[in-house]
Amino acid sequence: MIALYIILGIILFLVLVLCIPIGVSLQYDAEVRAELCVAFLRIPLYPPQEKKKKKKKKAPKKKPEPGETEKPEEEQPAVETPAEEPQAKKKGENPVLTFYKNNGINGVVDLIVRMNKAIARFGGRLARSFTFDELYIDIIVAKGDAARTAEEYGKLCAVAWPAFGYFVSSARVRKYNFNIQPDFLARYGEEAVYLRFHVTPLKLINAIIMLVFALLFKVALKFILSSRKSGPKTPEQGPKKQGRKPAAASAKPADGSPAPAEESPVPAEEAPAPAEEGTAPGTPPDAGPEITS
Repeated sequence: MIALYIILGIILFLVLVLCIPIGVSLQYDAEVRAELCVAFLRIPLYPPQEKKKKKKKKAPKKKPEPGETEKPEEEQPAVETPAEEPQAKKKGENPVLTFYKNNGINGVVDLIVRMNKAIARFGGRLARSFTFDELYIDIIVAKGDAARTAEEYGKLCAVAWPAFGYFVSSARVRKYNFNIQPDFLARYGEEAVYLRFHVTPLKLINAIIMLVFALLFKVALKFILSSRKSGPKTPEQGPKKQGRKPAAASAKPADGSPAPAEESPVPAEEAPAPAEEGTAPGTPPDAGPEITS
């Protein structure tokens, strides 16, 4: 019972740890800055902090004594290693080709559709696991010429506003602001971006596990079972028809004379009984004298 409590305590601790959000803040304003936020901790990611390099002290070389002489190092003979024989790879039948032969083009299309659905669901779960706390974008368009500035400002608005609206409506964004302004007097434009988002590891792991199970049972299992070679189809054995046996070849005598004709196995018909005297042939025999009254 104590072991069960320990296991449940470990599982509960891991679940609580995975529920701690991990955040990232990005800022771009002439310089790029990035920080990693875990609970109440902030760890700078960019620009990296410079580490002080410690100078290594070189050990002084020992001078040989006057009586000692340095022995030259003996060269060891090179040991020849036998060349490895190339292993012949056994080429088996391509499983994709076997799957196509067994299921046809409809089976391939069905497999691709299943894979596409699994990846699309994973993308939806992955997007829902991220939460954007703050998103601020400020852009000043300036080209040094009023006509060019107005043209560039129109092109940017035609692309940026629809993309920003789609992103805000599809993702979880709590605070946001998007601003584009033209500056007809300045020669160069300016951009400033601030983004802060967080993700829960438990939701991310859940999305990955669901993707693995979907690909394993709906795609990989079907592919493996359908890629097996089907055995040769044997024709159905029906009732055998009894045919006539071929006649045995008659043996010829050695002198070349013709072989005697074989007697037919069909029995001869019985000859009719001879008729009695005084009766016409074909009439029934006399049954006896007629009795008259």
